[in-house]
Amino acid sequence: MRKLGVFVDLSNLYFCVGKRYKGRKIDYRAYINYLKDIGTVELAYAYGTQRRANEAELFYKTLKEIGFYVKNKQVKEYLDADKGRSRSKADWDVGMAIDILSMSDRFNTLVLGSADGDLEPVVNWCVNKGICVIVMATGISGDLKDRANESIEIPESLLEARSLKRRRILDFDPDGNEAIEEALLEHEEHETPKTNVEPVSDIQPGNGP
Repeated sequence: MRKLGVFVDLSNLYFCVGKRYKGRKIDYRAYINYLKDIGTVELAYAYGTQRRANEAELFYKTLKEIGFYVKNKQVKEYLDADKGRSRSKADWDVGMAIDILSMSDRFNTLVLGSADGDLEPVVNWCVNKGICVIVMATGISGDLKDRANESIEIPESLLEARSLKRRRILDFDPDGNEAIEEALLEHEEHETPKTNVEPVSDIQPGNGP
């Protein structure tokens, strides 16, 4: 039986999915439930960043309810002397790699939720140790695809559902009289994910090391 260790870089998936699907976001409950068809989720870690304290707390609470153990760090601002401007840094590559290596005895299949080629060394390490590696992200680096056992580009079915809003359209009927017509238009939902997918039952919410 496959025992899955799931490690996702929230910022990487946010930007990569948003770029490919025009600002849409992942439904992480659907993401985890998709993985349940592959194996048993033994542990699930999510790595996030915040510019301001508590700005993502509602989102993190949702992730914990789904079953993720959430790790967060503040975005650091520093001056780039070469370019004479401030830059932001909040990188989880090293932290993710350390956690994956230190917990590798708890799973036989690594699910890496990041498209970042900088994680190739940890993928190599896992493959050499006989751990199956599945990269499940969007816009996956060629380096990761080459080394992983399997790569899955996140399908649209795992994104938050679109919602509908009404717009009033001014039009004219055949006799030249003004008529108001109601139209339903799709727009992106930017609130906390809401889904009818059943909750994950085989992970303890917020279960850390």
